[in-house]
Amino acid sequence: MQVGSPLSEILYSEKSESWHFPARYYSFTAGAAQFFQLDTVDLSERELRWLDEELAKSTAPWKVVYGHYQIYSATRGDNDAEQTTSSSDCCRFSRNMGSSSTSVATTTTSRSSSPKAA
Repeated sequence: MQVGSPLSEILYSEKSESWHFPARYYSFTAGAAQFFQLDTVDLSERELRWLDEELAKSTAPWKVVYGHYQIYSATRGDNDAEQTTSSSDCCRFSRNMGSSSTSVATTTTSRSSSPKAA
């Protein structure tokens, strides 16, 4: 079986807890930070309403909103066209972030196998 194949990932998920998520989007607190995991593959109105409500009621001094695919991208990589959230979703996301009175950082995971020169 080839490493990185969908089947190998499925089989590995049976042995590793890191592949099991509580829901498509969720939040958790670690220390002084509250983390908000989004399903950036398919941002829905329901998910954005949930985020807005959770940000509004959060008392954490640090709030981190993140997802697997980038919300915005300053570069164009191999799969950026396929893996960047659509511009309409970005507008909805930005509108949602702007309605919160808290500071929020966004981040993304990267599947790049090697660092790129700056």
